[in-house]
Amino acid sequence: MNSKTIPRAKPHHWLFGSVKPYQEDTLGFLQKGIEMYGDIFQFRTAHKRITVLNRPEYVQHVLQKNHRNYKRHFAYRVLKLLLGNGLICIDGEKWKEERRLMQPHFHRESIRSYFKIIDQSSKKATEQWTKQQEVWLFSEMTGLTLDIITNCFLGGSLSKGVPVIEENLPFALRTIIDRIHSPLQLPLWIPTPQHRKFKKCIQNLEILVAEIIKEKEKSPVGNDLITMYLLLERKGEIISKQQIFDEIITILTAGHETTAIAMYGLIKNVYENEIVKNKVTEEFERVTKGEPLTIDHLGQLHYIDKVIKESLRISSPAWTIGREVIKDDVIDGYAIRKGESVMVSPYLLHRNKDLWCDPYTFNPDRFDQELPHKFAYFPFGGGPKLCIGMSLATMEMQIILYYVLQSGFEMESLTNKKIEFEPSITLRPKTDIRLVQSLAKQKPVLEPSE
Repeated sequence: MNSKTIPRAKPHHWLFGSVKPYQEDTLGFLQKGIEMYGDIFQFRTAHKRITVLNRPEYVQHVLQKNHRNYKRHFAYRVLKLLLGNGLICIDGEKWKEERRLMQPHFHRESIRSYFKIIDQSSKKATEQWTKQQEVWLFSEMTGLTLDIITNCFLGGSLSKGVPVIEENLPFALRTIIDRIHSPLQLPLWIPTPQHRKFKKCIQNLEILVAEIIKEKEKSPVGNDLITMYLLLERKGEIISKQQIFDEIITILTAGHETTAIAMYGLIKNVYENEIVKNKVTEEFERVTKGEPLTIDHLGQLHYIDKVIKESLRISSPAWTIGREVIKDDVIDGYAIRKGESVMVSPYLLHRNKDLWCDPYTFNPDRFDQELPHKFAYFPFGGGPKLCIGMSLATMEMQIILYYVLQSGFEMESLTNKKIEFEPSITLRPKTDIRLVQSLAKQKPVLEPSE
């Protein structure tokens, strides 16, 4: 039986293929490809051929039904330059073992134990806002989620090192993205200015983590990741300092960046829709009855749960998942060859008009109905490699949203402001949004006495 032919996008250049249009407007290029060729098509970037899959059945095949035939693709191998053998970069038995070690920190009871940390951090951060007339949303969410992840998983041991992280991690990530997108990757040993700075950033992060590990070794007490690894090492398990470093950088990168982006999208989507904002506020008030927020309240926030789901549908931080084919495969009659890459994208599938009515409209009530397909909605991925921090991220979003609304700050009008996103490892906002203290909350300005 002959397989069906996968439509191929016309290359922009005979050698580099579609590198230029893909780099210049990644999301636009992919959306245009789906409009022109349908829910499966291929494009080429230099010697790499990538198949885009935009049906839930295809996503389920790759991430769940035949997941053993798909490993992480070339982008993750580049990401290893920063994250090493951290959980999101590895496959096979090594991934299973690392997931086993980290899983206890994401069990239901462990996540419940993080409530107090998230609650206190969120309350403290938004109380600090009242000393200012305005704050910048993404900047604030980045700082807050970094503080939360540090206190939840690293015992607060990175608190003094936050400036080091903020100064070095973003540049390192940008370098990784440049290498992923570039058809010609120069070896890192070539001393270009970017390579030298990248290596310096990695060195600074390594020094920071080494100092923390050294301090923790003196008294390995607590429920944090570093202590766990050190105690396992003392019990005879082979745990290298490099492995500890890799997991710390991984959890810092994946744990705070994605949640900060998710919060940026959630607050923007809620504040742009007055009806939604009023319903969210009313539900918080009805459930808490004017008392402080508790973990038991969270399970009663049914409308807010829909709002968070809808925000993750339309503003998913993890915009794409890439896999490489291990052995020849067939999807819906289409031949997928060994060594080729496939791309499944929450950003694209969450906007598929065959699955979602009016997909560009923010409508939380769409989640009153059953999903059109189990994999029509996958902001946290799916299958065995479903994001380990899904429940924690959802709880964070509930708590932080509560305190942002309590702050009395309002979002600036976006009528004449173009909000842009950069599709890198995450779908990162290029445009920050200003929150301003409402007139009712502002402290009066005293006139000087005569």
